[in-house]
Amino acid sequence: MAQNGIKESICIKTQHGIKHISKKDIIHFTEGLLGFTEYTDFVFFDIKDCEPFKSMLSVVEGGPDFIVVDPISIIEDYSPLDYFSSSEELDIGDPVELVVLSIVTLAEEPENSTVNLRGPLFVNLSSKLARQIVLPDDKHSSKSPLMVKK
Repeated sequence: MAQNGIKESICIKTQHGIKHISKKDIIHFTEGLLGFTEYTDFVFFDIKDCEPFKSMLSVVEGGPDFIVVDPISIIEDYSPLDYFSSSEELDIGDPVELVVLSIVTLAEEPENSTVNLRGPLFVNLSSKLARQIVLPDDKHSSKSPLMVKK
């Protein structure tokens, strides 16, 4: 326990057991997520044996647990930062600490899984602030294929 009796960590019950989370690791989405505006605070976890994917878990018990990926590492021509003339437009702090993530939707058949490239997540690891922004053109879809079909 921290000074003044304030807890520095919380526990969240998930379908995979109890997760102990340090409050300093919580990322705050200033406007929530599209379709999930009531959920604003999340933590990220590595998914065992599933790099480069991560779990983005709501700190609200029973809240959503998204799978996210750094789209820039898997999609060759994806550069969502090109849509902003300055980092102030994102309003989440220093762009040096910025990470771009996209939400993945898994399908029963892996080749049908998709990634949301139209609404990337901009996460500032230093300020612990994040925003989801819908990109202004149709170049990328909210259901872009995650895997290239052969």
